[in-house]
Amino acid sequence: MESGRRISDPFKPFAAEAHHGDVKISNRRWFPEKGAFILPAAMSDLIGSRSGLPRKINYSSYSPAIMIKLDADVLRVNAKLPWPVFDAAGRLLLNEGEIIPSEHALQILLERGLYRQQTAEELRQQAIKPEDRPVPFDTINEYIPRLQQINVGLKQARDGIAERVGKLAREIQQLCELDSDAALGAIHLGQDFAYSHRHQVHTAILCEIFGRTLGYSPGRRESLVAASLTANIAMLELQDKLHTQKEPLNEDQLREIREHPCNSEKILSAAGVTDLLWLQIVRQHHERIDGTGYCEGLLGDVIIEEAKLLALADIYSAMVSPRAYRSEMQAKEVLREMFLARSKIVDERLCMVFIKEMGIYPPGSFVRLVNGEVAVVIRRGKDATSPLVSSVLSPRGGLYIKPLRRDTSRKEYAIKEFCAMEKGLKLNLSVIWGYSELAL
Repeated sequence: MESGRRISDPFKPFAAEAHHGDVKISNRRWFPEKGAFILPAAMSDLIGSRSGLPRKINYSSYSPAIMIKLDADVLRVNAKLPWPVFDAAGRLLLNEGEIIPSEHALQILLERGLYRQQTAEELRQQAIKPEDRPVPFDTINEYIPRLQQINVGLKQARDGIAERVGKLAREIQQLCELDSDAALGAIHLGQDFAYSHRHQVHTAILCEIFGRTLGYSPGRRESLVAASLTANIAMLELQDKLHTQKEPLNEDQLREIREHPCNSEKILSAAGVTDLLWLQIVRQHHERIDGTGYCEGLLGDVIIEEAKLLALADIYSAMVSPRAYRSEMQAKEVLREMFLARSKIVDERLCMVFIKEMGIYPPGSFVRLVNGEVAVVIRRGKDATSPLVSSVLSPRGGLYIKPLRRDTSRKEYAIKEFCAMEKGLKLNLSVIWGYSELAL
């Protein structure tokens, strides 16, 4: 989890010296003519560098004023950092691309307090006036028919079709950066369009949000999102049929399901996809850490992390969607099922990051307040138990003409319980999230 914090301007020249155990960090200076900080040799002893990058950084993509605190959930040992990190005084500790070599080194850095700067893109998004921002729900509804056309092109191996998938993946990344809470709300409440294509977009959104939480680079997340959009290309028709089927699966259906990861990889390769990470994620996205998955029955760490993350997103998106034989499950029920399955069929660390980031009350959940109103969660709060909500039904059950924004950290608007969505209730999500002034 990250939390914003303003600190002093880190761009001013300084010479700093600090001690941490046997580690001495000294003589780090800002060189205006180089436009960079130069890291001291002593930090190399603590962190090491296997990136092959020069130990300097250009600040053109970062803000000098706003720093975001980092914790262990977004930092990974032996993985390249997607951004430079600083201490609480604004001193550069690690360059973008540097590697934290051990859990011990990570713990030392966390004790010092680690921060990253906001990117220029994050600041640009903040500067956009609310009325000028695209409406996430409309945008997602535009993605789904586009993906339907892309799927046709993939099966026909049309020229340039892989690039169209990449373009859509990057647009989903931008959407999630703009408003990840609204994107999560769409997963829980946006049930229009055929399940197969809607499910692909929803899993892609989940993978982008949690890939960002895990500190994946934009390129790595793009491969993951592209894989999410195309992982089921070999069984789309069957997927829609199964969504409404009440009878048990027959042998042909079972065989098609178990073979679809490998068959999807073949379709993508034939369509011109050359991104090896994308293809590997697709091939492994139904593997399970206990070896019960398919199509190769891989075990544990043999399965790449990105495929494990897509598996979590796939499970979650499927369970919160209604089927012919059951209603949609509430988010809390799905998260509980995932928690119980941790370390058995899903990766325990990823599962816990997923649950923590989603929160107790994920956006799109229906809750009843202590004042009797029924509300939709629209923003995760600083406190996991106190999200921001929009009340849509009065204590007597009447529909409010316009939703009422409630801060559930206030005693009079505290959440009493989860509740199911009222049958037949049609809501304008753009109004609930504040993107439109129209009535419900």
